[in-house]
Amino acid sequence: MTVFNAAVIGTGRIGFSLELDNLRTKICTHSAAYNEHPDFKLVAGADINPENLQKFSDYYKIGKSHIYSDYRKMIKDENIDVVSICSWTNTHKEIFCSCMEQKNIKAVFLEKPPALNLKDAEYMLKLADKNKKTVAVNYERRW
Repeated sequence: MTVFNAAVIGTGRIGFSLELDNLRTKICTHSAAYNEHPDFKLVAGADINPENLQKFSDYYKIGKSHIYSDYRKMIKDENIDVVSICSWTNTHKEIFCSCMEQKNIKAVFLEKPPALNLKDAEYMLKLADKNKKTVAVNYERRW
């Protein structure tokens, strides 16, 4: 069985912090989905908010050497197969393009909306096709 290394960029609500809500009884974030699935190993996370990042690290017992304030360093230094982009929409295109440059990243799971406008979204799709990467957009969490 192949196990895919996964990382999350953006450890706020949908990336991680909704797991801390005691009213939620089911998996509701990217990080928890990777952590609970037998075919994935959550190996790293990145966020510009140090508090979110520390909580993420503590919760999943991911060592300090695998959490990053700069996603660029994470995707360069870590052996990541799949990355979730869970940051603010205005950052999606830049982060996505950086992920496309990394040979080891095979797939990107992107939060909605994928881009600020259709032109950027179409550019991102063409870039994924050119680099033969799989892309999924999380329009609905209940599937």
